[in-house]
Amino acid sequence: MHFYTNHDPASSFWRDHTGNEVDLLAGDDTNLTGVEIKSGSTVASDWVRGLNFFQKVSGTALAHAEILHGGGNSLPCGIARAVPWTRLGEKKSFANL
Repeated sequence: MHFYTNHDPASSFWRDHTGNEVDLLAGDDTNLTGVEIKSGSTVASDWVRGLNFFQKVSGTALAHAEILHGGGNSLPCGIARAVPWTRLGEKKSFANL
């Protein structure tokens, strides 16, 4: 399992050797948020696959899981909440990042 970080050790992305990935991991072991970023506007249930797989192989439960997408509505999607990127600045969206 590999974590890739830039200059901020509190944010990274994760990808394994078979292509499973999470676009953004932010926080620490006690308050970790997983974020998938999707260009589509129709929320799909398989968008949480990487988040689910990360939790399984890492043994780390995500405190929050969100999907940033191109649609217009916020709605639940498996373990995550799908949030339109146009609402990114709102307090309820990604409040812990």
